[in-house]
Formats: sequence, structure tokens, C-alpha cells
Amino acid sequence: MAILILTNEKEETVFELDKDIVVIGRKSDCDIILNDEQISKHHTRIIKDGERHRLEDMDSMNGTCVNGKEIKRVLLRDGDRINITDTILLVYHVNKMQ
Repeated sequence: MAILILTNEKEETVFELDKDIVVIGRKSDCDIILNDEQISKHHTRIIKDGERHRLEDMDSMNGTCVNGKEIKRVLLRDGDRINITDTILLVYHVNKMQ
């Protein structure tokens, strides 16, 4: 199973990607809720794509970057660093033991 590790100046939290679609944003109906005004209500989503995951920006106001490059859609690789804002970093990891 893949996970996201949220790292910001306040905390480090692990989220399991256990659904086919995981929506990240600040609205209460998101799967991963991040309370930061720079984040759109529905900012980005991670979609299970076979054995891999695809990250898609949901036309957010401030965009989404992976490994320092702004993206609209990208297949994630183990260790990819996802920046949602200047202060929020998500790191994608795959459990290779499965």
C-alpha cells in the first residue's frame, strides 16, 4: 500500500492511500483535509492507476508541484515530493513488501 507523509512546520502525519481516489484540500468533504488558506477547497487528487498512483491538480489557485516542477497530472514514483503550498510538503512512498 502507498502512503503520503505530511510534513510541515507543525507536524508529521502519515496517510494511507487506501481508496481509488483520494482528494486533498481544505473542505470538510476531502479525504485529506489541510487547514491552510493557500490551499483550494479541492486542491489535488491522487487516483489509483493499476499498481501506481496518478496525481492531478484540480485547477487549484496556487497549483501543485512535484519535485519542484508545477504539474497538472503526473504518475507518482516512490519518494516524490509534493508541494501544495510553500509550507506543506507531502512525500509519496510505496510499500514494496506487498
